[in-house]
Amino acid sequence: MAPRTRRALLGSTAAALGCLAGCGSLGDAIDGAEPTVDGAVLNEVASGETPTVRDVVPVGIEPDYVADQVARAESVLASVPEPLDVDDVSDDTVREHTIDERAHARRHLDEVAAAPPTASTLETVAHARGWARAAATTWAAVEGRVTDDALFEERLAVREDLRAFRDRWAYVGDDPAAAVVLHAVIEDRLDEGSSLFAPDAPVDTLWFGEYGGDIERARAAVDHATYLYDEFVAALDRRRSLRDAFVGAADALARTARDRQQSLPAAPDDPSSYLDGAAVDAPAGAALEGLGQHAGYVPDGDPDRHAGYVTSLHWSLTRVSAFHSLRQRVAAGEYTTVSDGDDVRRLRQDAVSAVESAAAASGYHLTRRVLRYSVEELAHADEELSEWDADDAVEVDVLERPLGGYVRIRELARAAAGASATVADALRSA
Repeated sequence: MAPRTRRALLGSTAAALGCLAGCGSLGDAIDGAEPTVDGAVLNEVASGETPTVRDVVPVGIEPDYVADQVARAESVLASVPEPLDVDDVSDDTVREHTIDERAHARRHLDEVAAAPPTASTLETVAHARGWARAAATTWAAVEGRVTDDALFEERLAVREDLRAFRDRWAYVGDDPAAAVVLHAVIEDRLDEGSSLFAPDAPVDTLWFGEYGGDIERARAAVDHATYLYDEFVAALDRRRSLRDAFVGAADALARTARDRQQSLPAAPDDPSSYLDGAAVDAPAGAALEGLGQHAGYVPDGDPDRHAGYVTSLHWSLTRVSAFHSLRQRVAAGEYTTVSDGDDVRRLRQDAVSAVESAAAASGYHLTRRVLRYSVEELAHADEELSEWDADDAVEVDVLERPLGGYVRIRELARAAAGASATVADALRSA
């Protein structure tokens, strides 16, 4: 079949007129002068191995705890009839909404069952609990078994639990470079729990399901923050306050990040302003554009999130380091211009190898945090490649985003350990 190209996707008339950026002549469009890759090859590359990264938090997540969380979600979900048909719920919108909520819960539970217990698993099971409760509360509203007053009371109970946890939670630990990640995760969970606001009065049946789901997600966030903190504290050989270390390190790291920001080009997200020739349109150019969009960002501090501020600065230092490193290699001619499937395969394998090497070499939980993100980004890039049909002939310029993503993943993985060492030194000397 004809090549699937950016020109084809944007319209044959524009292509014929040669008016798209980067297009050649009409003859080029007809002759297929642009390099293409078979969709079957893209699918094969996208199905490759996925690197594994140890858990981000310095806490062992007990399988029994995850099993209890799953059991809670399953118990709630069991209250909803399956299948749910028109005799159960006559309103098509409510019925389909409830079916979708149940499907979302089931999908998240399947993800939990397929993965080892980690902090990410707790996030997934929290989503499962939320969707399960949404479906169950919608069904309860259909049957007239739930009131808005009951949900308001439950909301107040969740907020009281959150307040009680905040009262006893403190920035403690022994190794600040590990503890800062744990406390940043707890801050994230508490932010989720705190986002449960009092809604307006009920509007319809769906209101009950949505608010019931919100309450359950907030309760799960508080549950998981409590679990992580208690497990962490129980395993400490020596417990000391790290608040001053987090604050002092953040001040020093913010100065370092701003200093490094000064060495960036005037427009880091515009590779054409500092690259020449084929490098601009190569995957490395797309990677520099992506890295450059945030390379100069230095976050502001938050008095309620000292640990999260340190980890945000770690991200800033990792990105700017990755940007400089890649820019230097590209300037030296060390980049890939994709012409066939082997080049695509090589770009992905380089990304996988970089993540695996960093995961094996680094003992920093900070590095694992970056690598976890890199694995997620790899999955997104793979998903984009796998969308093509096997018999498609895909022009490489259409693949700019996923291929640039592979390069960006590789560079972030290579830069993460050095940034982690900088942050760890600042924490330990603060």
